Amino acid sequence: MLKRLAAGERDLYCEVENLIHSQGLELFSLHAFKQNLPKEGYMELSEKATTYAGFNPLALKVLGSHLFNMGIEEWKSEMKKLKGESLEKIEDVLKTSYDELGKIEKKIFLDVACFFKGQNKDEVERTIEVFGFHPKSGIPRLINKSVSSLNEIHMHDLLEQMGKDIVIKECKQPGGRSRLWNYEDISHILTTEMPL
Repeated sequence: MLKRLAAGERDLYCEVENLIHSQGLELFSLHAFKQNLPKEGYMELSEKATTYAGFNPLALKVLGSHLFNMGIEEWKSEMKKLKGESLEKIEDVLKTSYDELGKIEKKIFLDVACFFKGQNKDEVERTIEVFGFHPKSGIPRLINKSVSSLNEIHMHDLLEQMGKDIVIKECKQPGGRSRLWNYEDISHILTTEMPL
């Protein structure tokens, strides 16, 4: 089985450019309330939600949609859950966007999360084209979902971690996973599982 192995850790980590406060609040409100500003009584909760999402466009859209039509007490409860469960809960919310991707786009997303964050878009397209992933149509779909953009592939840390968690959950043992990026896992596979 063909596996993609990361050559090593990259020093450059780029992220999707986060929105400024007013833009983040507006984007969140469009999804949480279907209007530009929070409803009366929701301003403080909306501020907390946008801060929690790190002003990341995808996180704001998904979190806003998740909270849509909830009453204030439900919001408070959801926000407590988010704080208590930290990244695991927000990843569950973000995963809804991942689940909407097609089979090929999911593979491209996982490749970006594991290997290509911060790399030149054209180089990434050439690399994943070799695997038959049709990047000319797949990457623009990811760009529309705030996963990557313009000349370099960008991804928020929350999305990167979610992608890596998806791959880790494929199999308990690294040798059964579709992608390997961690030096220790790669070394383990090469020294213990590869036939001589």
